[in-house]
Amino acid sequence: MFKNCGFVSRCQPLGVLPVKSLFLIALPLIIGLLACSGPSKPKPAKLLDITPTLSIKTTWTLEAGRSQRIGEGQGAFSPAVSEGIVVAANRQGVVRGARLDSGAALWSLDLQSPIAAGVGTGGGSGEGSFAVVTVSGDLALIDAKGTLRWRVALGGVALERPAISGGHVVVRLADNRVAGWDLSTGNRRWVFQRTLPTLVLHGQSGLKSLPTSLEASSADLIGPGDLLAGLPGGRLVWASGATGAIRWESQVVTPRGSNEVERIADLLGTPTVQGDRICVAAYQTQIGCVSAENGRPLWQKRFDAALPAVATGAILVAADSSDRLTAFDMQSGEVVWRQEGLFLRDLTGLQPTLGRSGWSMAKASCTGSRRLMASSLGAPGSTAPSRGPCDRFKMVACWCRRSMAVSRSCVPEGDVLGRLRQARGGGGGPPQCGKVHAL
Repeated sequence: MFKNCGFVSRCQPLGVLPVKSLFLIALPLIIGLLACSGPSKPKPAKLLDITPTLSIKTTWTLEAGRSQRIGEGQGAFSPAVSEGIVVAANRQGVVRGARLDSGAALWSLDLQSPIAAGVGTGGGSGEGSFAVVTVSGDLALIDAKGTLRWRVALGGVALERPAISGGHVVVRLADNRVAGWDLSTGNRRWVFQRTLPTLVLHGQSGLKSLPTSLEASSADLIGPGDLLAGLPGGRLVWASGATGAIRWESQVVTPRGSNEVERIADLLGTPTVQGDRICVAAYQTQIGCVSAENGRPLWQKRFDAALPAVATGAILVAADSSDRLTAFDMQSGEVVWRQEGLFLRDLTGLQPTLGRSGWSMAKASCTGSRRLMASSLGAPGSTAPSRGPCDRFKMVACWCRRSMAVSRSCVPEGDVLGRLRQARGGGGGPPQCGKVHAL
């Protein structure tokens, strides 16, 4: 009945294992069960079926070549529109121009050097001029006929699209210098610099100048010589594009945290100007508006911002790090609506657009995200259609994987009116990598 236990101090019946042995055998199973019983990983929101009430179609498509990233951010590539021409650049160093109304190719210019960011333009004296910066540290200016007007060395690295203001091409360099080059000669005329924080999101901040005539809005207070610069560390500057003189400077957010990562508070994207206020989102920290008169804070809300905020009318829309959209009233900062239908959907940017009486440019991302979605912006307090058919669409579009949807402002906030989906492999419609789409 008992086996020979040898050196074992106490024998056990045959066929029965010691309790210690049983525990050792069962331990991996117990650990596995505990792991399975823990909290599950959050899953992306399921895209619900919709009944489209808005037809979306592609008017034309321009082959632009693959780029690293679209919109604001490191290696910022985005089409620029001026004097009826749309200009796009790619990472390989090729800049192309096409007619805005038809997409017909006009010219192509090879700079023989990889491009780091582009295309920048501006209103006033900047109409018909387009600027890019190269990986090797050059600034190039191209006219509406595709002619290279001049090319000069920056004296540093730039990761953001240039802007044109006050007769100067303005660039923010990676060392936090902001400098202006004469539009006619390419000579550098002015520069100012701010201390660079220990850790920054290189290329995430942006410059804003007078919009071109096609983009101009009566809500903009930006003049021909004005320049708004969002800087790392939560600093916003209103300067003269002609001289570099500072009109005012505002510490929009004060970096806080127990380590350098938590203290990253860079302003994201180009500042938004609406009426008497300028609104910005600061990375992982807050969203808010300041006075256009003197930079004084008007309201601030704690918000885990992950993308630049966009605005139309009285609504400011931002996405957090989990891809949830929140709309704020620009006057009070109160939340108007929240949209969680894109939760964890890998949003790569927000883009306000106008339809019917306006035009929209779809800028495709080459980071693997091939879907453009949208939520209606609505108006404060509006919960149902009460004004009849819309004369203008007010949309906020956001990139995520492989479809595009559009909403308008005279329906309940966040409702989706249409979606354009791209089939795997590039067929079926925009957005596609390396292409510019007119919708």
